[in-house]
Amino acid sequence: MDFWTEKNDIVILFITVIPKASKDEVAGIRADMFGQNRLLVRLKAVPEKGKANKALIDFIAKKMRIAKSYLSLISGETNRQKNIKIDLPMKDILLSLHKLYP
Repeated sequence: MDFWTEKNDIVILFITVIPKASKDEVAGIRADMFGQNRLLVRLKAVPEKGKANKALIDFIAKKMRIAKSYLSLISGETNRQKNIKIDLPMKDILLSLHKLYP
């Protein structure tokens, strides 16, 4: 049920974003059409001019209690399916991943 992968000390989060929600929250884990589990995140931000992408990075950093500078959007800039790279080794963030969704 993992919504992330790790290879060579690079961690990638698989996320589905629902913009224009009533509040920012993690709403569970859902498989996409390819069977990849993704963290379902609802955001109040609108999908205009990168506002939802910025809000997602802010939200994930806050939930994981890590600096935003460690996170970068690597795919899905204009799509609800997003992949975020975390520039920290898995051993340093494993507990933080469980803060997103236990």
